[in-house]
Order: sequence, then structure tokens, then C-alpha cells
Amino acid sequence: SGIRVFNVKKNSFEEFHLAGDEPLARFRHSACLIDQNKILIYGGYYDNERILNDAAIITIQETMRKALSYHL
Repeated sequence: SGIRVFNVKKNSFEEFHLAGDEPLARFRHSACLIDQNKILIYGGYYDNERILNDAAIITIQETMRKALSYHL
């Protein structure tokens, strides 16, 4: 499984292998950068009907091209 992260410096999406719990695919969610390599993802919509009320922290390890996911 994997995750796509938008890199604002390169103006493009980057794909990472995801280790750990995979968050549901979502849209209209909130996300913010924590430190240099952690992303907090909260809420959003799944399948146009289901409102998500969960959070996950994704730790990006660019040198290894992988991401670690932890549900809160």
C-alpha cells in the first residue's frame, strides 16, 4: 500500500510505501505539517457519504521512500 503526498517545493505529488495502519482514502480533510517530517491528517469524507472523525500521523522518511502511519 502507499500514500501520495504533495511536495510544495517541487509542485508535484510523491508516492511513499506506507508501513503501519493505512488511513481510509479521503477528501475535504485537514492536514498540517508537524516538525519537518510528520503530517497530521484529520477528518474528511469517504465515498461522498461517510464523514470521518479520525486522525492519523504520517511520518515521512524520504531517504527510504516510505511513510509510517499511526492512528490517534
